[in-house]
Amino acid sequence: MEPASAGPLIVEGARWNKDILLLAFEGIETRNQAETLRGAKLFIETEELDEDDDEGWYEHELVGLEARVGSQVVGKIAALHTLPVQDLLVVKTPDGKEILVPFVEQIVPEVNVADGFVLLTPPDGLFEVNDGEAGPVKRRKTRR
Repeated sequence: MEPASAGPLIVEGARWNKDILLLAFEGIETRNQAETLRGAKLFIETEELDEDDDEGWYEHELVGLEARVGSQVVGKIAALHTLPVQDLLVVKTPDGKEILVPFVEQIVPEVNVADGFVLLTPPDGLFEVNDGEAGPVKRRKTRR
């Protein structure tokens, strides 16, 4: 069975094995059948989900949006890193740098998918902290 010809698939179960998510699909009964799906990409129709959910976005909805500070465009959203503590937006600046922005309401007060932008209110230095041009971090001398 070719992965492209396997779908649509219905998820029957899921469990984590270390950092790998294992899925069980309806109609896939044997290990050999499951092996034919290895590496296949899964897609979900997000339009079918609850559209009243204003609390979250999928990565594909964010990637490509302009990142603005006030009315100034500072880059585009290149990716979303989902982490256990908080998510990070990856903003690619016009000069090609990638800046990691905590995806929290205080720093990202507005996400406007319809108008194609994310509004940022970054703390001072956020866009300089990982650009490599600020020089080495100076350490204070400590007494022993």
